[in-house]
Amino acid sequence: LRGREDIINIRQKRTRISKEKVKRAIHYVRFLKLVPFIKSISLCNSLSFNNAKKSSDIDLFIITQNNRLWITRTLSALLLMALGVKRRKGRNIDPDRFCLSFFATTKSLNLKQIYQESFDSYRSFWIANLKPLYGTRTFRRLIAKNIWYKKELPNHQHKLTKTIPGKNFLGFLRFMVEKFINLFGADLIDKWLYGWQSKRVIGGADWDEVGIDIIAERQMLKTYAHAKREYFREKLKERLKENLKTI
Repeated sequence: LRGREDIINIRQKRTRISKEKVKRAIHYVRFLKLVPFIKSISLCNSLSFNNAKKSSDIDLFIITQNNRLWITRTLSALLLMALGVKRRKGRNIDPDRFCLSFFATTKSLNLKQIYQESFDSYRSFWIANLKPLYGTRTFRRLIAKNIWYKKELPNHQHKLTKTIPGKNFLGFLRFMVEKFINLFGADLIDKWLYGWQSKRVIGGADWDEVGIDIIAERQMLKTYAHAKREYFREKLKERLKENLKTI
């Protein structure tokens, strides 16, 4: 493109950086998959687009069992903190650390419900570029629930690579821990954690972002503010208008 001759070199550099970050993500997801009630873990945002910078963190999209999101979030955060790889609060730039930015339960897999704009190419692109690392079966359910994205990307096909296995001895131990937590009133625990933590999420957010960029519900949690969805939608509209003028 005229005036953007350096874009190829930038893209190649970011692809190399992304590959290294994916290796790091796979290493730590082997631990994270042991957290009770996790059904699927995927890479999202810049890393899943192969467009990460050295300064980029690692964003995860996690699907949990129904009514277990807030238990899962708490245990996941504690584990990543213990490993020293959780993104630190208040830091806009925290390279190679993990950001637990988006959770949904198996009851809330249709992501279209959270967007008010009928034209949202960024969200379709976001879904198309998710990279599942664990829980292929649940990930397939996610795609089936969001097949609407094919209206904007009709030729896209998810190429599912080999993911981290879950059926082993450690997987059995996780199953037993889930049973143990359920015996001690998992529904009440999750509800209490939701009431406590959701207030902190909403309380620290800009009210203009609550409901789209910031969501804290029993079955869905989305915490990354200033999402680029609006920016890319407006840019695409501008490009389309420019192209129409040349026809």
